[in-house]
Amino acid sequence: MDWYLAALLIMGAFLVLLAIGMPISFSFAVVGAGGLLLMKGPQYLSRLPQVAHESVNSFVLTAIPLFILMAEILAFTGISGDLFTAVERWLGRLPGGLAVSSILACAGFGAVSGSSAATAAAIGSVAMPEMLKRGYSKSLAAGAVSTGGTLGLMIPPSLSFIIYGFMAQQSIPKLFIAGIIPGVILAIIFSIYILVHCSIDRRLAPLSVSSTWGQRVSSVLRVWPILLLAAIIMVGIYRGWFTPTEAAAAGVVVVLCYAAIYRKLTWQNLKGALLRTAVTSGFILFIIIGAMSFATLLAQMRIPRELSQALTQSGASPLMVFVGVVILYFILGMFMEGVSIMMTETRPFASAISAASRMLVASTPSAKPTASTS
Repeated sequence: MDWYLAALLIMGAFLVLLAIGMPISFSFAVVGAGGLLLMKGPQYLSRLPQVAHESVNSFVLTAIPLFILMAEILAFTGISGDLFTAVERWLGRLPGGLAVSSILACAGFGAVSGSSAATAAAIGSVAMPEMLKRGYSKSLAAGAVSTGGTLGLMIPPSLSFIIYGFMAQQSIPKLFIAGIIPGVILAIIFSIYILVHCSIDRRLAPLSVSSTWGQRVSSVLRVWPILLLAAIIMVGIYRGWFTPTEAAAAGVVVVLCYAAIYRKLTWQNLKGALLRTAVTSGFILFIIIGAMSFATLLAQMRIPRELSQALTQSGASPLMVFVGVVILYFILGMFMEGVSIMMTETRPFASAISAASRMLVASTPSAKPTASTS
């Protein structure tokens, strides 16, 4: 069977399973195992248990449940609410101040949690009722929380960077550093848009009551350990003092101590955080196992290599390849969440993007040394 026909059959089967409501982890696994059985024979199925073990047997992936646990502790103990209150007392008097506070609180929470879902849930549970109580537009309140929550994917430490670095065999600390400036720029752009929009239409966001300087200072004193923790995690990882996994473990200990000191840590909160961590981590790890089974099928059918060669020989410009991949991600983002898209496309398109990068480098004129004349 030609590789492109096999690719169409595999992706078609995968999309059909998603359309009928099968969880994405099981969709990956069913297509991977079924494809190997039908296209390569029963003998190839013996590789799947080894693939499942190797896909999650990594020290790097230990950081995932640790960062999730850190985020859940912050959410269950109400520390995320303190973070929102601190930002709101400084920016509440601006047009759309509470919405801007939600964006910046999400950015701050994302800097220690790494999870967009946890960020949106933790800040949204506090910010949404407060904005609606103050007379904010429902669309503005929901938009601020949902867009602010996505900053958890970009601002390091990010679970997406950990998963992508593991799948694509890239340096996770370098990915973390690369996400700082884009994440900050996104937070600034979101905030500027809210300020301008609310200045034009005052009905969207009534002005809040101003806070005293004493209230502002006291709010910062309650959250400065969280901001310090975020700085220590990033500086420590970048300087090589500890790995992302060690940083996550240290962060969990610091957050537990902080919650205990401020008398916000109860057995009920800790139990809820542990249960949510187990559920979320299991969901992510099952996706990784299924995605690796799916990637094994693609590798056995030589689809990534053939796709890379086809792009190299097609004459398409590298820019067109990158634009095509971005458009594909944009469309998939309407139906799937980030981790699932990453698992679906990282392996098939890694070779294609690498080929496009090589083409881009090859097409860039390089400075050649000028030969001296006698």
